[in-house]
Amino acid sequence: MVIGKIKLQKIIMERKNREFLLIGKSVFFPSSGILALSDLQIGYEVMLKNQGLYFPLSQLRRTIRGIEEIINKIHAKNYTISRIILLGDIKHHFGYDYEEKSQVRELLEFLENKVGRNNLILIRGNHEKFDLDGRDYADFFIDKATGTLFLHGHKLFSGINLKSVNRIVMGHIHPAVYLQESGGVKRERYKCFLVGKWKHKGVVILPSFFPLIEGTALNSNDKLKHNDYGEDFGIIPLKELRKLTVLIVGIDKVYEFGRLKNL
Repeated sequence: MVIGKIKLQKIIMERKNREFLLIGKSVFFPSSGILALSDLQIGYEVMLKNQGLYFPLSQLRRTIRGIEEIINKIHAKNYTISRIILLGDIKHHFGYDYEEKSQVRELLEFLENKVGRNNLILIRGNHEKFDLDGRDYADFFIDKATGTLFLHGHKLFSGINLKSVNRIVMGHIHPAVYLQESGGVKRERYKCFLVGKWKHKGVVILPSFFPLIEGTALNSNDKLKHNDYGEDFGIIPLKELRKLTVLIVGIDKVYEFGRLKNL
């Protein structure tokens, strides 16, 4: 398999970083014990059912199982999880469908049993129009010890002082890339992280944790015609996203594929 003129076997490598670990579709910071996930989109299957598409609902079960596997891997490395941050779009509906509300409640109770209610940070995404059961949603969270800003990524907020921030961790974009065999016979889309620098800040953009759709293929010319989607696409313009490094989510590893602009 080749990507352009770059041989795949020369650019695949396991990502190793002492400051954070990319595990599955999550990022974990050993020094602070913070585990972050983004764009779970609980309720998507409920929406499909309401539209007349009937099939066994498994999204919630698959999501909880995926998180449990990540937690077990972190514990196997002898790290402690002190806080879990959900980076917005926890739910799919802009309002609250009854069945979706029940599923979101079950997910949050599962996570609270892992770290306690006070250590589960809920970031408001563009799909969170209402809070649930008195739980507080934040526009963003800053880990002062490391200067890490956690937010959904659809907009910056007036209370954020970027001068005091060393790193930005966000979701919202649902990043993915296409890889294709030589000759273009077969093309597959893969979820990915984007890692690098923007405005002299470290950046980690998470793939969606949502298991049913891979995401937005950022190296596709089919939909990405112009250079800057603006605030509706995310806080980082597409021309800046192209400078970031792509790390594709594998089954047990994360693989580095160089900069997005070269794919």
